[in-house]
Amino acid sequence: MAILDHQKFYKELETKKFKPVYFLFGDEPFLLNPCVERFKQAVLDESAYDFNYSLYYAKECDIFQVKDVVETLPVFAPHRLVILKNVQDLKDSEFAEI
Repeated sequence: MAILDHQKFYKELETKKFKPVYFLFGDEPFLLNPCVERFKQAVLDESAYDFNYSLYYAKECDIFQVKDVVETLPVFAPHRLVILKNVQDLKDSEFAEI
C-alpha cells in the first residue's frame, strides 16, 4: 500500500486505473471532501450515480449492508463506488467484518 499526497492521488485518478480500496484520511474534513468529490467524478459518470454510488457513515450504518453493497456488481458501468466515512467510529467487531 502506497501513501499518496493529494497531487499524486489526482494524477492517479486521471489514469482511470483504480485500486479496489482507498483510505482517505486527514485531520481536516473540509480538505478531504474535495478529494472525495473528485474521486467520485473520476470513477463514475453522473448518469451512473443512482445505481453505482453509495455513501455511508460508520456510526449510522449496518456494516453488513455496506458489505453487501461492496460485493454487488456495478450496473451499466465498469465500477461501483462505495464510500464509508468516519471509519474510526466502527466498533472492533464491525471492523473485523470488513
